[in-house]
Order: sequence, then C-alpha cells, then structure tokens
Amino acid sequence: MAHAEKIIKQANAEREEMQSLLRPVAEFFHGHEGTLFERYEALEELAKSEHIPSENTRLLGRVVGNLAADRVDPIQNVVKEGRKYIGIVEYGEHDYWYEYVEVDDVHGRVNVGVCAQCVSESNSDVSVAKGVGTTKELAARIESHYLDKHSVEPDTVETGATLVSGTTIAGNSAIHSGNDGVGSGLDAETYRGSKNILIEDEVYTETNVFGLGILSQFTSPSSFPQGIGLDSNDSIWHASLSASSIYQLDQSGATLSQFASPLRGRGNARGIGVDSNDSIWHADASVGSIYQLDQSGSILTQFASPSRLPKGIGLDSSDSIWHVDGFIAFDSIYQLDQSGSILTQLASPSSGPSGIDIDSNDSIWNVDSDADSIYQLDQSGNALSQFASPSSIPTGIGIDSNDSIWNADVDANSIYQLEKEKRIKYE
Repeated sequence: MAHAEKIIKQANAEREEMQSLLRPVAEFFHGHEGTLFERYEALEELAKSEHIPSENTRLLGRVVGNLAADRVDPIQNVVKEGRKYIGIVEYGEHDYWYEYVEVDDVHGRVNVGVCAQCVSESNSDVSVAKGVGTTKELAARIESHYLDKHSVEPDTVETGATLVSGTTIAGNSAIHSGNDGVGSGLDAETYRGSKNILIEDEVYTETNVFGLGILSQFTSPSSFPQGIGLDSNDSIWHASLSASSIYQLDQSGATLSQFASPLRGRGNARGIGVDSNDSIWHADASVGSIYQLDQSGSILTQFASPSRLPKGIGLDSSDSIWHVDGFIAFDSIYQLDQSGSILTQLASPSSGPSGIDIDSNDSIWNVDSDADSIYQLDQSGNALSQFASPSSIPTGIGIDSNDSIWNADVDANSIYQLEKEKRIKYE
C-alpha cells in the first residue's frame, strides 16, 4: 500500500511532465512528415533527440499514444502485418484551418480538414469541427462553419496535439517563424513538395490521385490462393492451388460450398471468373485448359488456352472472357469468345500477370505477382493507374457489383476486399 497524497502528487507530476512533452514530440513528427516509424523506432529516436527533454521511453510511449489517439491531430497509427507504425503522412496549413491525411482501417486513406479556431478554443477533441473530402470541398465546408460559429480569427494555426489531455494549446505552431527557415523543408504553403492548398486568386490544375484502401481481410480456406470471381449475389468463387479445389465463400470468408477442380487433385487450379448466368470459368495450368463449370463443378465446356500457362480469368458485361497467360515468352492478356477464339491480344504491363477482371466501366484490372502491383488498364492495354498490392505476391482479382476489388495473395495467404479511393490534388 502507498500513501494517497504521495501517489496523487507523483501522478500530478507525471501528468505535467507528459503534457510538457506533447508539443515537442508533435514537432518531432512534423519535422519527419512523410516518414512512418515503427513504434519502438519512434521511441528510440525521441529519447535520443536533443529537442525532447526526456529519455523516459515509458513516458514517451504514453505521449505518442495520446497524440495518435487525438482525433484532430495529424499523427497516425498505421498497422501493417501486425506491426504498428506512427507518424504524419501529409500535412498542410490554410488561413484558419489545417489539413492532413488520415489512414483508416475501414475507409483507407482520406483527407481530413480541421478548424484551427475550434482547436484554439477547445479543451477536448470532440468539440472541434472536422470533415473529410477533397481540399476544395473542405475549404468550402470549413469556411461555412467558421462564418457561422466564430467571430475572430486564430492567432496561429496549430494542430490538436494536446487536446486529448484536456488542455488548450499554448506553444508554437508546428510550422512557424522559428523553424520555417531556408532548407528546413517546412513551408506553410507546401507539403511533399507540391502545392496542395488553395490560395485565393490562383489557378490550379486538378489531378486525380488514386489509391486502394483495405475494407476487409480474411484468410484463404487453403494455402496458395489463386483466382477470384464474384457471382450475381456477390458470393466469392475462389481457386486453391494446393487443394486443387474451388470454393464458394461469403464476404466474411465462410465456406458455402467446395468441390474439386476438374482434374481432381492432379491439376494446377488457377483462374476463376463468373459470367452473367453464374457459370464458373476456370483455368488449369497443368493441361493448358479453360473450363466452363456449373456451380456444382460439372464441366459444361472445355477448350485449350491460347498459350501455355493459363492463369487469371474475368468476364465483362458481354460475357467475353478476359484471360492472362503467365508463360514468360508471352505475358499476354487475351479477350476470348466463349468458344475460345481470340478477339483481342494485349501485352501485359509487367512480366508476371496472374489475375484479371473487368469493372462496370469496362476497365481491365490486372494483378501482377512479379511487380507486386495491381493495374487498371483500358481495353487497349494502356495503364490508367497502378497500385501497390496489399501484400507481396498477388495472384487473383475479382470485381463485385459495387466495383469493390477482391484480391488474393499467396504471401499473406489472404483475400482482401479493396476500395478504389480518389483524392483530388491541386497543383
């Protein structure tokens, strides 16, 4: 047991010390914008920094936790493969609000705008006005809020670093005259080297910036997951190379049905696509064949693949078959009719095409296991966008009725549901 007054005094001293560290720790992350540290790395760097008046990593860990927990502060926790990273992705300042990139488990990467006057007046992050959207949308929304709720302008634009601790901000702003010198890399009008804020009377070029946010993830029912196709009910049809099986899954990953691939254990089960009649189209690399199956696995049609290593299959709105071949001499994308005749042949954007599907706008989505990438192509094979896959060996891709992307990955033995995100960048 311990004396109550002694414990209270020690707790108050620790709280005061923690509050005194919030601003310098926040400044550290602002100074390393665009860099994410693993949590242990961040604590080591903070403890070594001459600008941080503490080497107590336990206390610094609490400070970092408070910063990341504050819903209006740009410091983010990002979890990848069980590892926790922390830092500021992107940050920018405006006349009376600031903007940063937030990484969310559900929505992925989004732009957040925060009213700076709310921050200066509030002692809790829950009472601060914030929103998500493009820079232009946020500017209009926060200006409307500001005119309605505030009668004075903030003296400085400061992030919400101390609000989670119940205290108002009284230190320097993250970017101010004391640290915004030549070569500092900090500029209230730029971040990541590009103008991404709006200045009155200037003209900007709008650029669409795409990304893929993870909506959900579950483990494949067997190892070496391959093709993915979605039927009219958005059930997931999925091939496993190791089990030589085809699975029907719901969108949480539960198995609804399972049957052996056509060669029943002797094959090399690869691509899966589903047509408008919910027939399953399946590629088997061991015999170089493409099969049309019913939903119990019975063979309806069979023909030879146009090349030697058939992999992914997808179907467009006209039920043309889109098919990738991973044989090194070809690396091609084919459009076939349902008898196997070639309608179109395109070069793959990289050397390891392994999955394909077509969205509602007739864009081609192609995963490449060599490039660890997901490509969006037009129907001439021109790359419209390229994204890093969630893990390192993407093998299958399917598009559901909402144009969400389903991606299988051998390295993670996982199936991901991905959402196409779009931000608008002003330059």
